[in-house]
Amino acid sequence: MTMEIQPQWEEFIIAVFKMSRRQGKATNKELSQRLSVSPSLVTEIIKKMQAEGILAAGKNIIALTEAGEDIAKRIISKHRLWEYFLTETLNYNWKDVHEQASALQSVTSDALFEKLNDYLRRPAACPHGGAIFANRAEELEGLVPLSEGVPGVSYTMRRIPDNTALLEYVEHIGLSLGQALIVKGFESFDHTAIIDMNGAEVRVSPKACVDIYLAANTED
Repeated sequence: MTMEIQPQWEEFIIAVFKMSRRQGKATNKELSQRLSVSPSLVTEIIKKMQAEGILAAGKNIIALTEAGEDIAKRIISKHRLWEYFLTETLNYNWKDVHEQASALQSVTSDALFEKLNDYLRRPAACPHGGAIFANRAEELEGLVPLSEGVPGVSYTMRRIPDNTALLEYVEHIGLSLGQALIVKGFESFDHTAIIDMNGAEVRVSPKACVDIYLAANTED
């Protein structure tokens, strides 16, 4: 039986899931900042989610239980499937779909999700390369952030977070999913990446580099 989740809890669950995946843990302070709520409200929500079995019990840990992980993946799958629908069927720009998808995910029943998923032929990823977990197990396996790219190696851009400012930035410098590039090196001062795209030298902000995920190209 699928657990019913309050809509206001969805972003909290997603935040814990993504923080845990990215940095190994979530903290009260970071959740408060990310969700723009008070630390005391975060503490209150944590207690309620622990009682529901969504978060693991314990004062010094903020971690999803196995059931909580399943819930997070289901919410994210709904969100990303709607993003895919909006871009592929309604021709939305990839940087304009997040808010629409956030509104739709909360009112999407499991039955509607399955119908939409079948209609779209079960896509593996959203427009930003994020895994639709119902159709693909993981999203970052085998990928490296541009900030950790090896000079001289050829890569393909495979994943970028759904952040409007970041998406506008990569569009401005000519990067897109599926783009092939070669890492030439990094500026010694601030670790700005220097990449080659089709013979053109492009510099990428170190702030953006940590969120642009690449797959190394293999020679045939």
